[in-house]
Amino acid sequence: MKYAIWCVERSSWWCPDRFGYTRLKEEAGLYEEEEAFEIVRDANQFGHIYECLVPDSLFKREDVTKLFGVA
Repeated sequence: MKYAIWCVERSSWWCPDRFGYTRLKEEAGLYEEEEAFEIVRDANQFGHIYECLVPDSLFKREDVTKLFGVA
């Protein structure tokens, strides 16, 4: 399974190859499970939720950004 990564702090998706952020779902990267878990684990290691995983099956939904309060 692949994952998109949502940055809570920036209200944006991670771009492919860990290169920046985008608010456009079409520009978001999809990461292999191991890499996605590593990114989120490292970002959230100090007790704050900065990043979260979105499974590709959920990411493909039209209304996925509404889950995070973004139109």
